[in-house]
Amino acid sequence: MLEYQCSPISFSEIARRTRNYRSLGYDVIWILGDRRRTGILRSEAVAKFARFHPQLGFYIIFYSVANNQFWLYFQLRELAGKIVSQARNFSTLAAILKFVKGYKQPATTAISLNKNRTSLLNQLKRIQQSIVLKNATYRDMVTRCYASGRIFVGCPMICHSKQGMGVPLFKRTILCWKVWLVLQLFESGQSDASNDQLNDLFVQSVKLFGRQMAQVDNYVRFFSN
Repeated sequence: MLEYQCSPISFSEIARRTRNYRSLGYDVIWILGDRRRTGILRSEAVAKFARFHPQLGFYIIFYSVANNQFWLYFQLRELAGKIVSQARNFSTLAAILKFVKGYKQPATTAISLNKNRTSLLNQLKRIQQSIVLKNATYRDMVTRCYASGRIFVGCPMICHSKQGMGVPLFKRTILCWKVWLVLQLFESGQSDASNDQLNDLFVQSVKLFGRQMAQVDNYVRFFSN
């Protein structure tokens, strides 16, 4: 089942239509028009339209009526607070589906040290600007850190991870989730955590930070994996 979407549509409507198609035994592929390409690298759009493939990662398909051309945005990732991707154009939808079906992830997808460093510095600048302007993006985590006698912008480097990259599964940035997790694990005064405590942290993290994906039928299981 194919849906060609150009006009604005809410997450709840996307999720409702997708569930209805699946209940009828159809697998729906949302294809977006040119007008949607400019804003696709935003987490809200990814949550609505991104499908998942074990090798390809999250991906979204576009079709340009003006150019009679399809575009595939794939390996959608969050890098230092921004959604990034790879992109390829195709002449037909069949060519895209063949590419998706046969895609094998390259042995290495390492980001250059300079690019990673630049992304990290840009993220730190955005955090500082956000705090000064009192924007909502990091406000809750800034407050949580202050309550623990910590400074959000001075969080451990492990919170930025080796590549500063991850899957876009979060309503807020991956950094906020990692800082929250570090506070939960290391500010409690305990020297270790039991499996039950870790499972409880997982449940809390899904509620606080998990972003539902309309094209993922069991989000909690997917998040857990």
